[in-house]
Amino acid sequence: MAESTDVVVVGAGVIGSSIALELVRSGLRVVVVDKFGAAGNGSTSASSAVVRFTYPTIAGVNAAWESRHCWQAWRDHLQAPSSEPLAAFNRCGVTLLDVDFAPCGMFTRHFDKVGVPYEKWDARELSERLPAVDTGRYFPPRPVDDDEFFADASARLGALHTPDGGFIEDPQLAAHNLATAAQRHGAVFRWKTLVTAVMRRGGRVRGVRLKDGTELSAGVVVNG
Repeated sequence: MAESTDVVVVGAGVIGSSIALELVRSGLRVVVVDKFGAAGNGSTSASSAVVRFTYPTIAGVNAAWESRHCWQAWRDHLQAPSSEPLAAFNRCGVTLLDVDFAPCGMFTRHFDKVGVPYEKWDARELSERLPAVDTGRYFPPRPVDDDEFFADASARLGALHTPDGGFIEDPQLAAHNLATAAQRHGAVFRWKTLVTAVMRRGGRVRGVRLKDGTELSAGVVVNG
């Protein structure tokens, strides 16, 4: 049996469902296939769901900062009815230790361009704000059988704090919200459906083959 669509999205986690929503809003025919029985039942269900902006590329910072505004106005972003239960964004701030392999400057140079608010904390302020954190600098990391493993700290750590960061209280519900919104706009979700092959012709991806033998042709296949 053969079927066709514009886009096949494989996986209905928070990424796949979000991609499906944006594509179907742009007027494309979208089919989402997922081996589980509902949205967010894969890796999304075990996600720490942190909303952070500390990415080493400006593209990553831009995407994360834009997403934060979507989380902040989640119901409006989804165009969801007032009766629909939604995942909540908890804006508690995110603090990243200023360690050697990920220095603050790696991120703040992008923050300054994008407009992400941030605070630089020295060791004293870090201790006052987060007293449970050991501000000692033990670097480089050493295996437990190294004589230097138990050496005292060589210096003290500061931190980079982004007050607009936080976490999503229920990542699985967030994926469900996105999938429901995509369905409202016409996306088709196929649950408990396994992709067994990616079809190619002429050096290009042309669709996917499903476990039941269905060949679902599409101009674009996205791994969500």
